[in-house]
Amino acid sequence: MSLHIFIKAEPFLFDRHIKRFLAQVLEPATRDFNFDKLSALNTTPQQVVTCAQSLPMMADKRVVLVDEAEDYNKDDWEALLPYCESPSPQTELVIVAKKLDKRLGVLKKIIQCGALTEFALPSKPWEVPAFILNLLQTEAKQLGLTLAPGSAEVLIETSGPELYALLHELEKLRLYKFPDTKITRDDVLATASQGHLASVFVISEKMGRRDLASLSEIYARLVEQGESPIGLTAILISHMRKLLVVREGLDKKLPDATIMSQTGLFPKIFQDYRSQAGLFSFVRLKRIFRNLMTLSEDLRRSRLSTKALMGNFFQDVCLTKMS
Repeated sequence: MSLHIFIKAEPFLFDRHIKRFLAQVLEPATRDFNFDKLSALNTTPQQVVTCAQSLPMMADKRVVLVDEAEDYNKDDWEALLPYCESPSPQTELVIVAKKLDKRLGVLKKIIQCGALTEFALPSKPWEVPAFILNLLQTEAKQLGLTLAPGSAEVLIETSGPELYALLHELEKLRLYKFPDTKITRDDVLATASQGHLASVFVISEKMGRRDLASLSEIYARLVEQGESPIGLTAILISHMRKLLVVREGLDKKLPDATIMSQTGLFPKIFQDYRSQAGLFSFVRLKRIFRNLMTLSEDLRRSRLSTKALMGNFFQDVCLTKMS
């Protein structure tokens, strides 16, 4: 296959794959001569074709990578189609985009000429935590680290689900524990960034108190600081899921140790959850959790703006009256 279309919805997953791909295709000694990275922002389809038709230098293969391909319009794709239908066998043409309209007829034809790979978190929100946990375990193993039971969950809770941020925290933990290679919950709490956890607790508290003005202000500030609405929603889903278990356990008068076992929460963090659960009834928490799951899907698929979707969600949380 000489044509590859990569959708990099999750940058870390794409970056990890492209490093392996280039290492497999290109010979180290001649890589600099046989790898061209172009941008669709300043490269015409005709220039891409000319580059792709060039012969490799002192090697069997060359790679031409075209990034930001989401910037190409229908005419640009039409200009690329003839080459894609008959690509050079000595060139691996890699087309990279954050997203593509796969309903477009010419794009369908181009995709049929090659291989389409999407690098993204699972589309179903409830599958994301397990996916990230498995990824963390794999990356930790490659760094020579062993994650003790519960440590990965605490790392996600304190750092959020953004993959590059999690890998950065793993690197910090490796330096913190050197030469020891076992990472515990206490190690994570001692080194991990508390930013995401603090933000989620504040948002959850404002939900509990039905403080719509503060919720809107906090959300706007987080977005200005570069927080992803989808990422923030994923963290809130994880947070609310634990709050639900804590609230149910308190209603059933279960011992704290039992609730901690059910949630996997560290004692210090559990006390914060226990206190916050008092702001909600179980019924209200359940409704918020269901609405968060719907919001997560809508943020990916709805034609409404992110601002409108988040605004509707916050209004429902704060203005819908229920016990």
